[in-house]
Amino acid sequence: MKKLYVIGSSSAISLGLAQLGGDYSVVFIGRTNPHNLSRYIKSESAVDESSVDRLLAIIIKDLDASRGIESASLVVLSGVSTHDWRESFLVNEYLPARLSEGFAQYVSGLSLTNTSITLVGSAAAYQGAKMPYATTKAALGGVLHTIARDFSGRVRVNLVLPGAFESNMTADWDDTKRQSVASNNHIGRLGTGIDMADAILFAVRNRFITNSTINMTGGAVHV
Repeated sequence: MKKLYVIGSSSAISLGLAQLGGDYSVVFIGRTNPHNLSRYIKSESAVDESSVDRLLAIIIKDLDASRGIESASLVVLSGVSTHDWRESFLVNEYLPARLSEGFAQYVSGLSLTNTSITLVGSAAAYQGAKMPYATTKAALGGVLHTIARDFSGRVRVNLVLPGAFESNMTADWDDTKRQSVASNNHIGRLGTGIDMADAILFAVRNRFITNSTINMTGGAVHV
């Protein structure tokens, strides 16, 4: 069995992972389940450090209860775009850092053939946006390089960098705004949840990629 834990069940990327990740036992963890994902664990909001620890405990408990696991991977989709510095730090920076470190510590002690972590950043880290959002998303680079160094040879870690894609955040955009944003990349359209999910699954499946940023901005950002 190959387990894949996805933090953030309401994202369009979650639906893409459910559609493309058929060779994995995908467990989605989040506050709501708008896509009616089949393997879903409800969790509380990340409101403080202890709530993040409880989220890590959910993953470890499920791993302990699973049998015949050959690989275990973590994908952190959770993110919030807000002017609130504490909320931005907690959700965009502390949560992925704490979960990555705790998950890596746990799975590196298991006899598994493939263990990985995939973080999801934002083009805003390079292009600018709301100050708390852009800066906390930019901090994921530090998480990436530190986990890769500290767990070298045991756990792979990568960062997927999305540009604008079809999601709840773009649902109220009119055609003029869509065309304007799409014209800023070299593909000429917004991305999709499937596009982003495909990149994440590449990072999960390919055992020779680690400590890397996968640019999914359509060329709008040069990394």
